[in-house]
Amino acid sequence: MGFLSRPIPRIVLFPLLLTLSGCSGSADDYFDDFESRIRRPLQSELAENDIDHPPPSWPAYPERRHRLQPVADIREGVIDVLAYRRCNMLELIAERNSILGKVAPFSQRLLYELRFIDQGSHCLPSLNEQDEAEQEFRQQLQRVLNIKRAHLPERAIDLVYNSEEVEHQFSLAVDPLDFEQPLQAFPPVLAALDTLIRAMDEASQATKPGIFTHSITSAELEEALATLHHQQEGARLLASMRLVTRHLESNAAIINQRLDTQAVCTDGPNTTSRIMQNVFFRYYADPEKGIQPYLAAIYKGVQEWRSRWLALQEKLPLPPVLNNQQNWLWSESEGYYGRYLRAQQAHTTAWQRLLKECQQMPGSNN
Repeated sequence: MGFLSRPIPRIVLFPLLLTLSGCSGSADDYFDDFESRIRRPLQSELAENDIDHPPPSWPAYPERRHRLQPVADIREGVIDVLAYRRCNMLELIAERNSILGKVAPFSQRLLYELRFIDQGSHCLPSLNEQDEAEQEFRQQLQRVLNIKRAHLPERAIDLVYNSEEVEHQFSLAVDPLDFEQPLQAFPPVLAALDTLIRAMDEASQATKPGIFTHSITSAELEEALATLHHQQEGARLLASMRLVTRHLESNAAIINQRLDTQAVCTDGPNTTSRIMQNVFFRYYADPEKGIQPYLAAIYKGVQEWRSRWLALQEKLPLPPVLNNQQNWLWSESEGYYGRYLRAQQAHTTAWQRLLKECQQMPGSNN
């Protein structure tokens, strides 16, 4: 199998073989430098505004007021609340009814609901059906458990999609990942998202009838959220994906316009084609001087990040505004992720056209 025809997911064939000199070190600089190295020998005057970047455009994160979920209002009298002493739940309810409980962050609100369903579901079978008071409380507790289970997805969605810490991962006010070791700080952020997936798993299990036991702790959740608050690696990865997509499309357009309007080679290699061949092999394909390691890292990071958001999307039903945003971002057929993949293929195809026309495909003797 030829170098240019290998499957993209295996070698991540992106364009940019940037020079290691003359750049300040940011990914933007390397990409701009590489594009200029394509433009010069091809004598391209194609302006950025003239390049047809295909849809979809980047899906903005929905406004907070459209994302917040309703809160079920369960009102019970003092006598009804005191009945929870039969299940040793008065302390738990008192925590929720305190001033702190009323303004608790989404993480603590979800944990309260999980703890309530845990304690309540374990207590329910122990209530004496022959005792009239306990039978009455049993019905009361079952009713409250049903309500809480029905609304639990909303508390989980608030945690995962509406927490300020998670919002940071969709910010547009960030730079792409560093050119050197772009994924160095990424593992802790992935681990934090894995913790939120665990929370969603527990919430999904807690919605089902029967006894439920929760295991995720407050310390685990708060540590995960703190990581997401301090490290915006997810948002920076998405910025890198946008950067890569735009430049891959631009570079492919520059090469294709030249080939469509004027042949680079009519009878084998020439000076222009040899310059382009040098650009390809020296600044892209070279594992030490090229930029392929950066592009491969971005591809790897995107796959890992996407797989987790798709997993979250499958755990519980999302409201339309969030479901649409996630689909527009991650769908392979209609989302920006699909555009990212198609940009890789378009770039690969453009280089194949050029190198084949000039009889300079990898493995040839020219």
